[in-house]
Amino acid sequence: MTVTFDNVSTLFDTCQLGPDFNLDGDVRIASGHPQTNTFDVTVNLARLALAGPFLLTTPGGGLALGVAQFTPGDPAAAVQQCLSTGVDAASLSGTFSTLLPLAGSASP
Repeated sequence: MTVTFDNVSTLFDTCQLGPDFNLDGDVRIASGHPQTNTFDVTVNLARLALAGPFLLTTPGGGLALGVAQFTPGDPAAAVQQCLSTGVDAASLSGTFSTLLPLAGSASP
């Protein structure tokens, strides 16, 4: 499963902590397979530094809980970026359990 976020900003937009709420993204499940499911998701992350628990929801009522870890695109520059304009790129990895099925539309 891959989640893509574009131009995400957060309430505080800091590197130290954040209620990173209402992060809208797109999920792609089984990318590269004949049947790929894609759908919208919203992630709410309670982050301390680079990690924290998160809640993932889908418009169709899907629900998942997990723990996420941010990794800056350029770890060597991340401290300086945090002190000035903010991190310009990062990836988010996580593990989660679904409480209600994540549902989306199948793409051709």
